[in-house]
Amino acid sequence: RGEVAVRHVGEVTYLTGGQTDPKGAGSLFLDGQIVEAGEDYFIFEGLIRIANTPDQGRICENSKQWRFAITQNRRYWRLREFEWCDGLTDYVDIYF
Repeated sequence: RGEVAVRHVGEVTYLTGGQTDPKGAGSLFLDGQIVEAGEDYFIFEGLIRIANTPDQGRICENSKQWRFAITQNRRYWRLREFEWCDGLTDYVDIYF
């Protein structure tokens, strides 16, 4: 697991963080702001990048609005777009 820094500037909440495989095999990075939030979801506007996983050289990167939500009483928000890059299923979870 990695870490996400939460920063509040006025009424804007920013998220920056990610994770890197200790062996250097892959990484996840996100950077942006929360533009909407509800009881069990939030909309994140910013960059998400997944690199070198599951295969070296694979880079998935997009900057847009992303929906994260809590489902089935889980202890994390999960990105609700699972196959946004090249058809592979990528899970992005932010634990609370």
